[in-house]
Amino acid sequence: MGLKELFEARAAKQEEMKAILDGAQTENRSLSEEESTKFDTLEKEIKDIDTQISRIQTVRSLEKSDPEVEQTPEKRSIEEREYEAFANYLRGTEERSPVNLTKGDNGAVIPTSIANKIIEKVVEICPIFSDADRYNIKGTLTIPYYDATTNGDITMSYADEFTDGESTSGKFGSISLTGYLARAITDVSK
Repeated sequence: MGLKELFEARAAKQEEMKAILDGAQTENRSLSEEESTKFDTLEKEIKDIDTQISRIQTVRSLEKSDPEVEQTPEKRSIEEREYEAFANYLRGTEERSPVNLTKGDNGAVIPTSIANKIIEKVVEICPIFSDADRYNIKGTLTIPYYDATTNGDITMSYADEFTDGESTSGKFGSISLTGYLARAITDVSK
């Protein structure tokens, strides 16, 4: 488990402990034998998680202080440097570096590798975007449609057997979607 999962598991167990105590307090009674056992078990699990978190943080701090493991900026990949520059920009501790994070009038231009990760996350968590029709093409997209205002409405009716139906012909129009640059200003922060 990573640090994030450990912190989430710890918070869930802490909420369970709080729920046990709150349940007993609302009923104005002491904890039952079963509740007391569950509370102690949760407390032990939280201490175990804390120990595991401490170990992970110790290993990470040792890796950072080890000169052989530490990478120089030249040896890191461009993507790693872009992530670091973006994180520093969000924290407000931005340093000038040879990374593609240029500041404009309305903020900063985000490097493509980071922008793609943000878009992937939006696709993953946004129900509107996942249900929308998306066309990934270059150039002009032409979509046919039936114009009911000029051709008349398409009607459906029930028919008796062996009777002739009326036929009409309609004309399809088309909507051309050309390539436009669309943007939305997004604030990314804690």
